Amino acid sequence: MQMIGDQKKILQPEILAPCGSEESVRAAVNCGADAVYLGQKAFNARQNADNFSGQAFKDIVSFCHLNGVKVYQTLNTLVFDSELSDLKLCVKNGCEAGVDAFIIQDMGVLQLVQEWAPKMPIHASTQMTIHTSAGVRFLEELGVKRVVLARELSLQEIHEIRQNCKAELEVFVHGALCVCMSGQCYMSGMLGGRSGNRGTCAQPCRLPFSVHGDGAADLSLRDLSAIPLLDQLAEAGVNSFKIEGRMKRPEYVAAAVTACVEKRNGKQPDLERLQAVFSRSGFTDGYLTAKRGREMFGVRQKEDVTAAAQVLAPLRNLYRSAYPRIPCKANFEMHTERKATLSLSDADGNVVKAEGEIPEIAREKATTLDSAKEYFSKMGGTPFYLSELTGTVEDHLMMPAKVLNAMRRDCVEQLTQKRSEIHEVKFIGTMPELPTALPKQKRAIRLRAETFEQITNLDTSELEWVILPLDEVLKQRNLPEQDKIIVELPRVSFDEKQLIARLVQLRNFGYDRILVQNPSHLLLGRELNFILHGGFGLNIINSYAAAFYQEQGLTDITLSFEMNLNQAKRIHRGVPIGVIAYGNLPLMITRSCPIGKYKNCSNCSGQETLTDRRGKRFAVRCQGEVREIYNPDTLYMADRMGDLDSFDFITLYFTGESPAETKRVIQEYISGSGTREHFTRGLYYRKV
Repeated sequence: MQMIGDQKKILQPEILAPCGSEESVRAAVNCGADAVYLGQKAFNARQNADNFSGQAFKDIVSFCHLNGVKVYQTLNTLVFDSELSDLKLCVKNGCEAGVDAFIIQDMGVLQLVQEWAPKMPIHASTQMTIHTSAGVRFLEELGVKRVVLARELSLQEIHEIRQNCKAELEVFVHGALCVCMSGQCYMSGMLGGRSGNRGTCAQPCRLPFSVHGDGAADLSLRDLSAIPLLDQLAEAGVNSFKIEGRMKRPEYVAAAVTACVEKRNGKQPDLERLQAVFSRSGFTDGYLTAKRGREMFGVRQKEDVTAAAQVLAPLRNLYRSAYPRIPCKANFEMHTERKATLSLSDADGNVVKAEGEIPEIAREKATTLDSAKEYFSKMGGTPFYLSELTGTVEDHLMMPAKVLNAMRRDCVEQLTQKRSEIHEVKFIGTMPELPTALPKQKRAIRLRAETFEQITNLDTSELEWVILPLDEVLKQRNLPEQDKIIVELPRVSFDEKQLIARLVQLRNFGYDRILVQNPSHLLLGRELNFILHGGFGLNIINSYAAAFYQEQGLTDITLSFEMNLNQAKRIHRGVPIGVIAYGNLPLMITRSCPIGKYKNCSNCSGQETLTDRRGKRFAVRCQGEVREIYNPDTLYMADRMGDLDSFDFITLYFTGESPAETKRVIQEYISGSGTREHFTRGLYYRKV
């Protein structure tokens, strides 16, 4: 609920600003943001920002609350078991500082925070890859207050989610766009050991990955700017307008917040200035308008840098003084032979009172309620403004201006102190018990094939399960050894109605096992009585995430491949645990198409490549709604099978291999005697 100039209450979406430094906080607050999101030094998706710690963190939260601005602390990274004690301290610090919510990616972290601080609101990060109604509904059942939706959604898709869900919805409206869907990008981690899911993304998508091998940056998207669409987003049911940019300078924050505030208040924002302060060849709104063509792509150019230099100094003036966003009601009492009193109250229930002097008999001009208002309204330089003055002033009395001003200053100082007080959120800190551990089982081998042809004439007697994509199963319908098949659901599927129809069809064909790759699949799978297996897309890297998904009905779990083997072996085994041990692993999943910069779908084979600066060729395969980009280096562990003995199963992840190659690789893993000249061990022996 916001108060604007005419003092009429209007329900409006919140403007949420990014803050990676103290000056950015002041820029956001003093330009009119309603909330900010920021991180402590650890467990946030912008580890390279300045971030906050210790007393400075508490002071920033106090400053924001004084100004009527909420603070959401980012805990939006995946967390290893070895880091849980540090996580606990980070959560405790947030509770002691009195932050207003935690933004969380990791389901294990979500479960722990609900145990440690049950009164703390939780916002689900965009890193959870929530892009459907079922995903939001699943999180609602967990008690999540707000969901930050995937950036790839259109206005219509957001509206449809709103129609089916009750949780608050937060949507990015300005800032950088990752070409890969958040939470499903493994490129930076796999190629350089700097995981985007762990807050250290090296932004490889801004480097040359070219369709024609000419050094173009064909994965680089323009920055999003949907500020002209704020009215439509509000009508679609969005509760919070989120600005990206915790790594950006304060002037950028000031420009973006100011533009959003002006647009929300019915004014025309200066979009040219906004583009000048930072853009990549201009802006795009392609996802929201469902125009996902070549116009979405762009890079940071020399002209963009030059334009920024011209606007930085004027932008600093935007946040030099406080933004008067807090309405205050005043009551002034002045009676004969009694000290005058002034009380001031805000909408949060804070009430303060100051005494003046005994009034004099007026010799010339008497003090009236209207004349006193002139002095009580002078709250410049503070976040307060006088919205209403009531009281009783007897006739023929006079109070000197300096006394009226002193009473106002006294009240403002008291109210400032009250609003700056820290209101801690209760922190318990007890570690919940993990489920009973399973006895060690003999390691099994699972096969994930891309096509039915890869498993034709294949002896599957030594394989525990065969995993096939949903579309492939429906295309083939009745497959041999049907009771040995797990059906892999697409990690991303925007058309949820169609996905549900396919799942019903799958059930009618007699299939009863699905590989869950997104939180939404848990809800859909349970509603249709499928047996649930957990895929790598769930990003499970700690024991509490594994326990969470076990509680949600998973019968086994494939861990994320963004961890090393020592970390993976420490995961508590409440259900069978496995890892991917072979394959050209998917590094990105995109809704915008880099190939589409140069080709129309009508003349595209659906299987293309991107070439990086070292000449390596990355396969790009169209999956209909999305494109997947694969690592050209094959993960190979057939000669290290002993290192995989701790796991209940391993999965061989086949994509473009021929049936003969598929058969050969399976035999290598069964015998443990394979060799390769060119391969990768992924992150399994590296520090992550």
